[in-house]
Amino acid sequence: MRRGRRPRIPGAGGSVEQVFVVAVFVVTVPSVKGAVLAKFDPALYVREVRQEVARVTWPSRKETLITTGLVLGLSAVAAVFFLVVDQIIAFAMRMLFGVGG
Repeated sequence: MRRGRRPRIPGAGGSVEQVFVVAVFVVTVPSVKGAVLAKFDPALYVREVRQEVARVTWPSRKETLITTGLVLGLSAVAAVFFLVVDQIIAFAMRMLFGVGG
């Protein structure tokens, strides 16, 4: 395989990524005449979800409060900014065209 080229699957007519996307599409799309879907095992799914949740690094209470405060504060700043801009535009429209609230 040459450097810088994506590997190709012989006879597939596409790269590995293209074939993977097609394979995932076939497995996840609801049954269409003759399509074979993977078996769904609810117990296996729940086990995998629990394993993933155990790996998550959850933020501390302090981090959560700080980021929540930042989101609320920046949302308030954005609201005031857009209020001021809206009032300026409304004032300009009243002065230019005599229309507006």
